[in-house]
Amino acid sequence: MTNTLLYHVIDGAVDSIDAAAAYNQSVTMINGDPAAVTIDDGMLMIGGAMVVAKDIVASNGIIHVIDAVLMPPSAGPAPLAVEASAAGFSTLVTAVEAAGLTEDLLDANANLTVFAPTNDAFAALPEGALDELLADPDALANVLGYHVYPDTVNAETAISLDGNSITMLNGESVAISVVDGNLFVNDAQVVAADVEASNGIIHVIDQVLIPTGVDSAELADFSGTFGGSTVTDEVYEFPSGAEGYAGFANNNADLYPFTFEFGGKITFTAAIPEGGTPANVRFVFENAPWPDVNPNFSTANVLVSGGEATYTVDIPSQDPAQTFESFLMYIVELDSPVMVKNVVVTAYTEEDIADFGGTFAGTTVENDVYTFPTGAEGYAGFANDNGALYPMSFPNGGKVTFSAAIPDGGSDTNVRFVFENAPWPDVDPNFSTANVLVSGGEAFYTVEIPPQDAAQTFSSFLMYVVERDSPVMVKNVVARPY
Repeated sequence: MTNTLLYHVIDGAVDSIDAAAAYNQSVTMINGDPAAVTIDDGMLMIGGAMVVAKDIVASNGIIHVIDAVLMPPSAGPAPLAVEASAAGFSTLVTAVEAAGLTEDLLDANANLTVFAPTNDAFAALPEGALDELLADPDALANVLGYHVYPDTVNAETAISLDGNSITMLNGESVAISVVDGNLFVNDAQVVAADVEASNGIIHVIDQVLIPTGVDSAELADFSGTFGGSTVTDEVYEFPSGAEGYAGFANNNADLYPFTFEFGGKITFTAAIPEGGTPANVRFVFENAPWPDVNPNFSTANVLVSGGEATYTVDIPSQDPAQTFESFLMYIVELDSPVMVKNVVVTAYTEEDIADFGGTFAGTTVENDVYTFPTGAEGYAGFANDNGALYPMSFPNGGKVTFSAAIPDGGSDTNVRFVFENAPWPDVDPNFSTANVLVSGGEAFYTVEIPPQDAAQTFSSFLMYVVERDSPVMVKNVVARPY
């Protein structure tokens, strides 16, 4: 303690003018250790601490008030929280305090790696984003946890992980890469490395890492190449000379078994490497790995083009008794590498499905078969009774997906969907999708939702059968925004 206290004292009466004149230099404190004098945004700093009140005259010297405890170098590294404060990461320190995590970073028994964004990195966030985070301790803790790895990893070790991912304290993974000799964590560059602390290590980064919201345990792992396919650093290829059936098997067994009674969706991030050409990917679900693959089904192809973007493909509803324990990915075109990562499978539940049991003005429904009969009012239709879906909004548009069929002996029939501000009479504004012609046996249908005013929400969702006396089976209706 004496050593620390003496690290706060300079021999002689040094006022703020003399101190400022020594900026970008070091002064020797009474304990013999140096402390750097700097000026940051016009504020006098010493050892990373800001002088918040200056030139308080005492009978035996001068007092300057600082906003942090100075830790003498001769005392060895300080805990992470103190090192972060001493290094001038004031925004990070404020965020850690707001999230209630200071004690975690002071824990002498911790063994952590902190990727610390600079103040400029926080300032580069979209306007208002930092204030929103500071006002939401849970969301803030999740973001900060995405900057902490639960073990000590120095720069040399991190560089050796080039092309791999590590799981952060919040359960999500970050990608480690080395580009032109520079270490990156996701898209953030490490601009200073190996700042030692008594309970871990700090690497300084130039961007704030934003969590994806997906636990790494939920991500597919398509490292299971077969038939001659190749994958390197999340770039997948179906090369010339590979077998026609070549693809990539998911090796994350924790995802199994899948069931899709109500359908679902696959979301993923993808891009075409520089110099490449657009390429299609598709996904297949099988009963079990080869040879017990039946029953199985494939998604539609998804065309990947340009830089990194998020893609979604729908999963049609399946027999509720059927489970799937094999999940495959295929690149459709030969010699067209595609970067694919963060593949997440979402199975819809009953809460995601519209319930059009709300008949009105003379319509009828029985066993998912909907009819607009002769004698019903012209405005007769079916209202969604699943209140969990509301409110809906479509600032970027969206789509409605559903399964439908014409009962035996019936004729082709159109259905359409309407979104209203609220149930009658407060229906305005409202809009309708295009008609969708249903014909033949059970099939999967999609209709687009045009973009709507971002401030507008919809709390009424209706379905209409266009032709009278033409029953149509409709089920598993999902409306989702882009």
